[in-house]
Amino acid sequence: PLPGVPSHIFGLINLRGQILVVVDLKIFFNLPVSGFGEFNKVIILKKGNVEFGILSDVVLGTSRINEDDILNTPITVKGIGEKYIRGVTRDHLIILNAETLMSADDLKKGDNRN
Repeated sequence: PLPGVPSHIFGLINLRGQILVVVDLKIFFNLPVSGFGEFNKVIILKKGNVEFGILSDVVLGTSRINEDDILNTPITVKGIGEKYIRGVTRDHLIILNAETLMSADDLKKGDNRN
């Protein structure tokens, strides 16, 4: 843990000489945390001069999703998640709005429980 940072800041990594913050979205979205394991991965998000990593339990692959296949966010999603979820697929995959997440002031704050 890093002292003096919000609890959802997992730590720092050195990526090719650049120090990046790693965010644990489970803590950010107030989801159950399973702990850190040997299979965890970091996914790098970058937009303009903003770049950071998000912690992932596992990466199963990538897939292309058509815009028409993204359904509206369920009305049961409230609070902090409502702002950052783009929608869901018919296969129940949650699609995050990476652009909104990248510009989120909430990531810099310590209390994200809206």
